[in-house]
Amino acid sequence: MPYLTGDSVSGFLRTRLTWLKALADMRNADADYLDHERLFGKTGDRARLSVRVTHSKAGGTMKNTSLRVDRFSGGAIDNALFVTESDYGVRFKLVLELDGRANGDDDKALKALEADIRQNGLQLGHGTGKGFGWFGVEEENAG
Repeated sequence: MPYLTGDSVSGFLRTRLTWLKALADMRNADADYLDHERLFGKTGDRARLSVRVTHSKAGGTMKNTSLRVDRFSGGAIDNALFVTESDYGVRFKLVLELDGRANGDDDKALKALEADIRQNGLQLGHGTGKGFGWFGVEEENAG
């Protein structure tokens, strides 16, 4: 069973919102509402966004053989063949909820984040460079 928590997804979402803010700043767009500290919290101020993962399941597991590569020469390292067992076909439900302290800017930031997720999907975990942890989005209950 794949192990995925709201905290791990929250870290990705926080970073993604920071990236969206940086892009907006580069374009000189008004993006003060894209404040990751308001949505995800900071020391002394609780997060306004709750992130939960439910109904996590995998379609199966597969073994992937890999070879360590020398970073200087680009050649294979002797005796560095290894196998990673990975889940595939993973599906989960992601629930994003704002609490009662949220205002219009928080809602606007969440909508921008949701639009980015719909367009670009989610990339979670340490294996995304190998093609693991790429998730598409299917909306079940938007609102």
